[in-house]
Amino acid sequence: MQNNPEQCPTWDEFLKPLLDLANQEPIMRRTGAQKIAEQFSFSQELRHLRTKSGQQLIQNRAGWAMSSLVKATFIEKHPSEKFTYQITDKGREYLQQHEGPITAQDLKNIEGYEEAWEEASRLKQQAKSQTSNTNPDLDQSTPDDLIDSAYHSLNQSLANELIESMLDMDPYKFEQLVVDLLFSMGYGGSRSEAAQVTKNQTMKALMALSTKIALV
Repeated sequence: MQNNPEQCPTWDEFLKPLLDLANQEPIMRRTGAQKIAEQFSFSQELRHLRTKSGQQLIQNRAGWAMSSLVKATFIEKHPSEKFTYQITDKGREYLQQHEGPITAQDLKNIEGYEEAWEEASRLKQQAKSQTSNTNPDLDQSTPDDLIDSAYHSLNQSLANELIESMLDMDPYKFEQLVVDLLFSMGYGGSRSEAAQVTKNQTMKALMALSTKIALV
């Protein structure tokens, strides 16, 4: 990937930079794209490009790249950090043996890569089939039923995004967020007293709160 690109890099151009980044530290989908943008001096115009669905374009393409790195078993979910991925021994070995960019064809040559995508597709279709068997058909759903279903789906997605954002926040900013939240909820006491709440304790409470929000 070149510095200060004029056009948004394709998804496979994110492969090598993301794997290099994972070789330095665990990465997250949201912050990974932003770090690549900083590293390669993306213009503000590129950073604000959106897909037709409204998602940030670099986030979308970096997300596909990370999914592909997972399917190639170059990175894997972190054992204890949610929404976080770490490089595997296979990923490190590949970096040592390949200095240039990683292409889509390179991944197709990895044993088990295409099979992993096929399995993911099969599981997705299976989930859709199960959903269609448990949910009423569209013809049997009222407009209110469809609105309620979409509302719950959006709430769950929002809750997950909030948790991911909070997990990646600077500790000081996170503390300020917690204090502001407690005061907004009407809890008394001073801000200094509220700030004594530890990050881990508060995270558990906020995760529980986000779950309740998603169920509303």
